[in-house]
Amino acid sequence: MAAIMSQIQRNLKNILRWLSDLDGETVQISKKEKKMKTNFLESVRQWGANRLRRRGRRMLILSTMAVLLTGVIAFASIPGPDGVIHGCYKKSGGTLRVIDTTVAQCDNRAEIPIDWNQTGPQGPQGPVGPVGPAGSQGIQGPQGVTGATGATGATGPAGASGISEAYAGYGGSNDVTTAEVLVSKNVPAGSYVINAKVNGVNFDDDPQTLSCSLSTGNTSSLRIDDGQAAFPPVVLQDFVTFNAPATITLTCSGFHIAVHGGVLTAIKVNAIH
Repeated sequence: MAAIMSQIQRNLKNILRWLSDLDGETVQISKKEKKMKTNFLESVRQWGANRLRRRGRRMLILSTMAVLLTGVIAFASIPGPDGVIHGCYKKSGGTLRVIDTTVAQCDNRAEIPIDWNQTGPQGPQGPVGPVGPAGSQGIQGPQGVTGATGATGATGPAGASGISEAYAGYGGSNDVTTAEVLVSKNVPAGSYVINAKVNGVNFDDDPQTLSCSLSTGNTSSLRIDDGQAAFPPVVLQDFVTFNAPATITLTCSGFHIAVHGGVLTAIKVNAIH
């Protein structure tokens, strides 16, 4: 639009310059007319013709300017500021002309006014299209750079305590006929796993029985033939929890049986499940 207006302005300037040149030409022609002495009628005729030619030129120029100005006005006003194009439909013949309603109106007797938008209203949204087929798997990308080392994590809770202490006692060689304590061990409060072992020999002429027990409750017996040694040895095992310091004992009994190698071990543990 700006380019068209600039061109029209240049054309108008050229037309005004042309009119100025015509006025100069008129002065020159008038000087020549004064020098016409030969034939007065011929001079009058030439003068009239020149005036007509000059007037015709001016009318042509003015008409051209009017057409240009009308085109500028029409170009600037159609469509209107609201984007609507106004027209007149002739009832007879069906001729359609476009107008600018700010400067012209339809002839209601012979024409029907019609309007339409330069840009139509937005249509409704179309339905969702079908899902396209899955594309082929792309090539594997390059391996990324190694990330920064993460921060040191918080210190975890302390683990459960393991075996903390073991208590052991040993017994000598004894001849037992009645119940006799072979090994005794004092321990502090806590939970314990207890193991004990005793060897014995029968010195009687008849088979005899060696019976042993722990003070925590476990017992074991072994029949020994006459003149024979106990094989395997008597083995006992138990577990217990003391709420206060206590004494663990290994006691054995028999008839004419010599015992030796008695061992008692109490292992303190964190908990018994």
